[in-house]
Amino acid sequence: MNTSQAKTAEETFFGSQFGAAKLDTKIERAGREAEWILERLTPAPRVLDLGCGRGRLSIALRARGATVTGLDINGDYLRTAEERAEAAELSIAWRQGSFLELADEESFDGIVSMFTSFGYHDEDGNAEVLRRVSRALVPGGVFVLEVLHRDAPGMLQGDVTLERTPEGVEILKERSVDLLTSRRTLRFRYLSGDTVRDGGELVVRMYALHELVALFKRFGLDVEEVHSNARGAAFTPESEHIVLVGRRIVAS
Repeated sequence: MNTSQAKTAEETFFGSQFGAAKLDTKIERAGREAEWILERLTPAPRVLDLGCGRGRLSIALRARGATVTGLDINGDYLRTAEERAEAAELSIAWRQGSFLELADEESFDGIVSMFTSFGYHDEDGNAEVLRRVSRALVPGGVFVLEVLHRDAPGMLQGDVTLERTPEGVEILKERSVDLLTSRRTLRFRYLSGDTVRDGGELVVRMYALHELVALFKRFGLDVEEVHSNARGAAFTPESEHIVLVGRRIVAS
């Protein structure tokens, strides 16, 4: 695993504070998500976790029999993921890089991109990621994608909130939206009294359901299921997230 690249804006935002406060708090649900995903794949599948972070889902998938590759741009997260996998005596291939560098061809039975790991490039760049995902799947392979649902109530409005995690970390969250581009700017500040300890800013593309469906079809992915999370909850107009399950079309 090569972790010598310079840090990007994504890495600055997704720092150790974010990982502890927003990623590790979701570890407990990883097992249910892994089982739900594996139900849609062939037995003993080869799975790529796109935006694997600190290994939450990769480790759960591997523990349930999948052969797993975890890809992330954040070297710090990958080091943590590798340590956790080794502690669990699980073998996972960790790779550092941008989604735009994904060059695999028909290598995976399933690809997953969870917790809004998609949407950080311009329109052409996001489309290119999906093209590469489709190419990396075997015919009949499955892509599970989770993104922010643009049309959920309140999603197109900015706000400022103060959140306290179960560990006692205070997070000042500022959200603003560009209505012309459907992009949300997230600005996090981690507080200790009156002192700002850490933070960062990130811009992510939100999607309407019909936009995602059109992108999937454009790159040969047949949409089979739509949910609000990767545990099978029904999708409604009020859902803040879209989880789309698409299968690479098998040429006739």
